[in-house]
Amino acid sequence: MTGMAAGPLWPRWKWFFIIAAIIVLFAVFPVILALAAGLIAWSHDCMLTEAGPQTCMVAGMDLGELLSAIFIMHWFGLMTLPLGAIGLAAWVVLFIVLRLVSRWRRARAAN
Repeated sequence: MTGMAAGPLWPRWKWFFIIAAIIVLFAVFPVILALAAGLIAWSHDCMLTEAGPQTCMVAGMDLGELLSAIFIMHWFGLMTLPLGAIGLAAWVVLFIVLRLVSRWRRARAAN
């Protein structure tokens, strides 16, 4: 492929990919927490609602209040999902701009 940079993309740009993964994790983390709380409650036949904590015995401990609080964290997704999408879009635009500038500088140096 002519015009492509020599070597793989990963070693030179790995921090861009790592930070993009962190942005995605930040965006979906409240939803993952709510799903995990729902899965724990479901696997122990507990009722999990936004109305308030219910008794949920897991390994001899009542985790109803904790699971209810974690389950309600999905409302933070209303904030983190759009912020993550905006942040990821900005990060991708920055990545593309820096790749184009890098390619332009190499082409200019070769001439």
